[in-house]
Amino acid sequence: MPLPRYAEHVVSAMVLTSVTTHLIISRRAAAEEKRKLEAQTSVLSDLVDRARRGSRISDTEYSRLLALVSLGNPSTLPPTPFPATDGEEHNRGATSWKEVLLGRKPSEKTREQLEEEARMEWEAGMCWSIAWSCNPM
Repeated sequence: MPLPRYAEHVVSAMVLTSVTTHLIISRRAAAEEKRKLEAQTSVLSDLVDRARRGSRISDTEYSRLLALVSLGNPSTLPPTPFPATDGEEHNRGATSWKEVLLGRKPSEKTREQLEEEARMEWEAGMCWSIAWSCNPM
C-alpha cells in the first residue's frame, strides 16, 4: 500500500518542530543554569571577600547564604515566609500524596463560605437565564 502523497512532508515537519522545541527548551535551561551559577558565584565570592577582610559572619547568616545558593542542608532551611491562611493548622511543607492527588479537605468555615458563594452564583444565574426579576440574597 503506498504512502499518502504528503506523508513525507508531514513527518519532516513534525521532526523539525520537535527538534526546534527541544533546542529552545535546552537553550532556556542552559540560560537558567547559567544565571543560577552566576548567583552562586556572586554570593560565595562575597562570603570569601568578607572572610578575607576578617569580618565576623554569624552562623545564621552563613546558613542563610548557603541555603540561598542551595548549598546548605535542606533540613536546616528556614520555614516558609508565607503564613498559613484560612485556618490551616498544619505545616505547608507536609503534603501527603493523597492531598496531592485528591486535594485538601477544606475546613468547615471555608466549606460554608464556598457553599454560600455557589448558592449565590446559582441564584444569580437562574435569574438571568429565566429572566425573572428576582434579587438573590
